[in-house]
Amino acid sequence: MTAKIGVIIVSYNSGTDVIRCLESLLPDSEDLRIVVADNASPNGSAQMIKSWIAQRVAEVEVIETGRNGGYAFGVNAGLAKLSHDPEVQWFWILNPDMTVPSDSLKALRSYLGKPSHFSLLGGRVVYDDGSGRLQTDGGIVNRWTGVTHNVNLGKTLAVTPPKPENLDFIMGGNMVASREFLDRIGPMKEDYFLYYEEVDWAMRRPADLPLAICEDFVVHHAAGTSIGSATLDRGASEVAQFWKHRARMIFLWRFNRLALPIAAIWTVGKVLQLVLRGQKAGAKGALKGTWRGLKTG
Repeated sequence: MTAKIGVIIVSYNSGTDVIRCLESLLPDSEDLRIVVADNASPNGSAQMIKSWIAQRVAEVEVIETGRNGGYAFGVNAGLAKLSHDPEVQWFWILNPDMTVPSDSLKALRSYLGKPSHFSLLGGRVVYDDGSGRLQTDGGIVNRWTGVTHNVNLGKTLAVTPPKPENLDFIMGGNMVASREFLDRIGPMKEDYFLYYEEVDWAMRRPADLPLAICEDFVVHHAAGTSIGSATLDRGASEVAQFWKHRARMIFLWRFNRLALPIAAIWTVGKVLQLVLRGQKAGAKGALKGTWRGLKTG
């Protein structure tokens, strides 16, 4: 049996981005089984992607999930499909606005070709703006505020990557899960809708399946093309702030309920900071999201 890498790309109104991502993967895709999970995009993205695939005669499957159930919902649809194929030993979750250089794919294959036991594996994510600046080398999370931090944010690839044991999670937009991890832990939690799904998943990893980092596995991220997530040069949109802060509170409900009052106070400080920066819409989203997360949890 030849081991394969299953690739899951979740799309919501992301047809153009998905096609660009696929264009970076398909020239060297002999051991990839690619699935695009479209969460009922109202702009016709699913049909756009299908038409492109048909023209290229590409071996890519499009799953229409039927509703916009959130990021984890789409990922889980892809996991369910790919997990039935015994040849797929790894599940690579990739944002639609990512592109993958050929050398990075070779580095990933080289890493996976060596004996290793891991839960989730990541690489290095660089902003796709020509600056060479890192978006993340992995993440850490504060258990008392729920705030996440991207390691080496804004630095260049010249900086030394962190040791995997010093990380709490791998960025969900470029993350490889082992079959052993999926079989033992199960799929992502879907109640977050957006953000923190990967943090939750990583926090549930067993002690004998650590996180892993492949240094030469570098992907480029356009960042924020769907809902306006923050970049180094702009603040997050109201929608992005809402979902992020809602998810933050749900995460704390699950992993450290005693921290909820501290996290709520932190929100007040964050809202004031955003207002002073002139980001009133973002402040509104953060406040509403925190409240909704407290109620949801």
